[in-house]
Amino acid sequence: GYVRLKMVDNAVLDLRCFSIMVIEQYALNTTNRTSILNLLQGSLRKVTGKIGKMSEDVYELKTPLASVGVRGTEYALRVFQSKGCGGTIDADDGMYIEVIKGLVDVHNQAGNEVIAKGETAYVPLPKSKPVKTAVKPGVIKPVEKPVEPVESPVEEESSSVWWWLLGIVAVVLLI
Repeated sequence: GYVRLKMVDNAVLDLRCFSIMVIEQYALNTTNRTSILNLLQGSLRKVTGKIGKMSEDVYELKTPLASVGVRGTEYALRVFQSKGCGGTIDADDGMYIEVIKGLVDVHNQAGNEVIAKGETAYVPLPKSKPVKTAVKPGVIKPVEKPVEPVESPVEEESSSVWWWLLGIVAVVLLI
């Protein structure tokens, strides 16, 4: 499961199970447009709102391993959550990110990497540079299980014959 937060700037943030996040600063003023979030553990999906679309906006998503800066984008991220939940699978600790729309700048003390739409990246440790890499399905987003068709019970022809026969016996007994 998840909780959906709709922010004052029309941003949408889906915070998944077992997540710990701190909203350090969130302001939508004419002079100060700021969004600073700190995801300590867990996973989220974020669609940016008005904050993050202008170059003078301050937008940052911090994690213990790296920070994320964006300009009008949509992304999903998982950090320090080895146990899967809500349809995701178990994974090594670290930070995983997938960009759904736009560009994301992932940076820490070891370096930075720009991740584009459709790309994924991984940061194993705080002193490790973010690296673009394929991420196994189910690590960031829940695995979609195929829906199995529900079969309606098929009544055998012989059972309907027995019902007819039982009905005739009941009528004879009543007469």
